[in-house]
This record gives sequence, structure tokens and C-alpha cells, in this order.
Amino acid sequence: MRVVKHWHKLPREVVDAPSLETFKARLARALSNLIYSNRNTVRKASAHLELNLMRNMKNNKKSFYRNISSKRKTKENMDLLQNMGLLLPAGTEDLLTKGTEKAKVLITFFTSVLTHKTNPQQSQASAIRGKFWSKDDLPSVEEDQVKEHLNKLDIHKSL
Repeated sequence: MRVVKHWHKLPREVVDAPSLETFKARLARALSNLIYSNRNTVRKASAHLELNLMRNMKNNKKSFYRNISSKRKTKENMDLLQNMGLLLPAGTEDLLTKGTEKAKVLITFFTSVLTHKTNPQQSQASAIRGKFWSKDDLPSVEEDQVKEHLNKLDIHKSL
């Protein structure tokens, strides 16, 4: 239905193709040209918008700072995706898995300390700890130290 509905918008050379293979090739070329021109248009519009924001910064500070903040958030989200392994370059997967496993160990350890389910020295993470630390290297953190540190934290900074 869509193709029939928009058939008249296709270039004449695509519609009059002598064979199916030629039609597909010409259609793909027409689509890539369309995509390129749209990207170029969006790029120019974005540059024009930024230029206008810079010019009007004195009059409209709110929109300027909103734009800067959205760029920062986008960059932080890209960094987060890279750290999660979704955008990592090849060869760095081992570093990521080791870091993730260490983070899981720490999360289970602090969860057990804060919920009082088990003794901090015999937490649920003891089975996992053997992979990374020997018994001499285990962190010596007492429950009181953790509670004291958490009480000193400013709640409003984490929001």
C-alpha cells in the first residue's frame, strides 16, 4: 500500500527500470541520495540553530543553558553506553567483564552489610571474592564504618 501510495514521488529513472535488479539498484541509489540530503539539511539546521543561540545568549540565557545541558547529557549517555560495552572497541571486553564482576562483588557486600542479613565477614559475595582477592587482600570494612560514612553523605547531592 505504501509503495503504491508514494509511487509518483519516485524519480522517473527508477520507475522506468527495465528489470527488477536495475529497479532495486536505482531505488537504493535514490534512497541513499535522499538520506544524504536529509542528513545534510539536518546538519545545516543544527549549525544554524547553534549560531542563533550564541547570538541571542544575552537575551535568552535559559534556552542557551538548556542546549548546553542537553549536549552534556548526551555525551554522558554515550560514555555510559561505552562503559556498558555497547560501544566499546574490539579487544576491551575482558576489562569490562572483570570490572563488572568486581562491581557485583562490592554491591553484594554492601547490600549484606546494610541489610544485616549476614555477618559482613561472611557475606554472600564470599563465593565470588575468590576470583579476585586472596583472603589477605579482603577489604577490612566494619559495619559501623559504612553506616558512619553513609550518614555523613549529603542526600541532596545524590539527587
